[in-house]
Amino acid sequence: YMSPEQVRGAPTDHRSDIFSFGLILYEMITGRRAFQEESLAETMSAIVKEEPLEMTESNPNISPSLERIVRRCLEKKPERRFQSTADLGFALESLSAPTSSSGHTMTTTVSGMAEAISDSASTRKSRLLIGALAILAIGFAVLAGWLLLRRGEAPIPTTHLSFELPVGHSIISGPAISRDGRRVAFVSSDGIGRPQLYVRGLGDADSRLLPGTEEANNPFFSPDGQWIAFYARNQLFKVKVDGGVPVPLAASLSNEGGAWTDSGSIIFKKAWNGGFDVVSENGGDAKPFVDIDTPDLFAYVWPITIPGGREVLFTSWRKGAVFLLDTKTMTKRIAVTPSFWRRFAYTPSGYMVGADEGGEIRAMKLPGAGEPAGKMVTVVKGTDTGTDNGDARFDLSQNGTLVYVRKEQGRQSLVIVDRQGQSKPISMPEGEFDQVRLSPDGRRAAVRVDAQLKIVDLERGTSTPLVPEVESKGGARSDPIWSVDSRFVTFRSNHEGNWNIYSKPATGAGSMVTVLDLPSDLRARSYASDGTLLYESVDPKNGTELWMLPPGGEARVWLSNGSQNQDAKFSPDGSVVAYTSNTSGRSEVYVQSRDNPADRVQVSATGGGMPVWSTNGKQLFFRQGNAIMETTIGNTGGLSATVPVRLFDGGWTLPQWYPFDVMPDGQHFLMIQQPRDATQTHIDVVLNWFPVLKEAVGDNR
Repeated sequence: YMSPEQVRGAPTDHRSDIFSFGLILYEMITGRRAFQEESLAETMSAIVKEEPLEMTESNPNISPSLERIVRRCLEKKPERRFQSTADLGFALESLSAPTSSSGHTMTTTVSGMAEAISDSASTRKSRLLIGALAILAIGFAVLAGWLLLRRGEAPIPTTHLSFELPVGHSIISGPAISRDGRRVAFVSSDGIGRPQLYVRGLGDADSRLLPGTEEANNPFFSPDGQWIAFYARNQLFKVKVDGGVPVPLAASLSNEGGAWTDSGSIIFKKAWNGGFDVVSENGGDAKPFVDIDTPDLFAYVWPITIPGGREVLFTSWRKGAVFLLDTKTMTKRIAVTPSFWRRFAYTPSGYMVGADEGGEIRAMKLPGAGEPAGKMVTVVKGTDTGTDNGDARFDLSQNGTLVYVRKEQGRQSLVIVDRQGQSKPISMPEGEFDQVRLSPDGRRAAVRVDAQLKIVDLERGTSTPLVPEVESKGGARSDPIWSVDSRFVTFRSNHEGNWNIYSKPATGAGSMVTVLDLPSDLRARSYASDGTLLYESVDPKNGTELWMLPPGGEARVWLSNGSQNQDAKFSPDGSVVAYTSNTSGRSEVYVQSRDNPADRVQVSATGGGMPVWSTNGKQLFFRQGNAIMETTIGNTGGLSATVPVRLFDGGWTLPQWYPFDVMPDGQHFLMIQQPRDATQTHIDVVLNWFPVLKEAVGDNR
């Protein structure tokens, strides 16, 4: 009954007792010792190096929740076990509730074990074993109480606190918290510099920048909390929490979550519409891990490994179905539907905690196979649920520390802004705006507001839904652009699986027409004066490519260089394309001749994106953080660009996607404005949050 650290003669603490308790519990349930070899030396070696046999080999009816608790007690590394007897007690107490996560009480579990034994043994031996198991069940409760009390731990109160982001910064991605609840990682920016990864120990006075992590996104910790994995610049990286040079692990064009397993592999997103890939924590070749079954599932996102076990939870984007995957047999089942599709977390005692679209964190018990799901209960209100890809701004450690970012206060509005940054509101209701695109005549705008595409009449202040007929079909609609004559709006939707391109009359009347339906994810970007469509195509091998589709002709690739080439816009005469590319290692703005790839100029020098042309084709405006920049483009004997000039910073944080467009006069801008004090500048922390969770949700059957 020794722990691995005792066998090695290393220092021990209360987590050694937790390992010993796991050994006893394993023996009580299975009827055999976890480690028993022919000699003491061989037994001690097995404790250090080997894993015990699967508990289900002795009884397939053993509660999965109970098995996960035992497995976590028997982790070789102390930091991967329960970190306190209070945590273990909470997990055990959940099993002694009316039902556990598998639907069985402890008594039922013991009875099932006894029945299994009686089916395969003589009556006399069965009675002895049944009696022994009953005694052991009582002993289990006594032993649990002894373990919880022997250290004299006092109840820890639930404590609320917060820490500030670096001065002038707003959150870009995260937060993520290590399993042991000691460290928090997040990505932030001041709106001028490039987003970078920071780490904060909960006992530290300040957050520390991790150099070399520019453009970082969606960080997550290794099981021991010593490394942080993150996405950046078309790759998956890892970096030590103490700093150092980030280590590239695999190519990736997506970033919707990742999971670092106890066995040393990392499950990650390689491309958007699809499943997961897996790569060793030491790098090497990435391999497919699990793929989607049907196109209507859109994409698998936000994987979670269950510590101490072999199972992985993940969700399907916009479908709200949580899947449970057995990584040994590679079989999966739907655990809960409908459920979360945004980022979610899992507790050792079997609760799922996730974010909805309304800013609430909700929780429920994970049901066992064939069991009905309980209802979800709101446990925290007013949280930031992130962008459209589901990157909700919260995380939960395995010992009960909750971290989250509050929802930005106040609703957004559309405003007209002059070149000095002075704004004038448009008379229309406030909402959650992004992706604003002006019609060529400047009278209307296609915007996405409250997750719906709408056409806004800027003179009347009215709005009309563009495609209400598909809003009930799942998925999302985004990235509207106008036809040259202002009669049609082209956009993308994935209600049929992949992101395809569609078009519809701007009045909202008439039928929606499919423009492009291809296996890759597509995004319409701009129409030339001759009707040629410029669009993006996401290729897992070649990056984000730019393609051109002439009227009645065949599509051809215009730019493919293994990077993310985005935000492309034809100049008014159609001879030049402005676009954003991260081919240099960060997003910069470029202009390039439509017909001469050698005639190209980098416009921005310190980052930029989302270029927009003036109607005369001479000025090019782009975004740099929260500022609007301007440059003059020349096209006599080759392209040229003046040094960009900062026009204004409106004084508020701009939304992530296409927050402005240029009015026909070239002197004003249509912009999305939010209250100046709306941006959250701190991360909330709740210590010992599990009792709050349990009280709110209970067993919830």
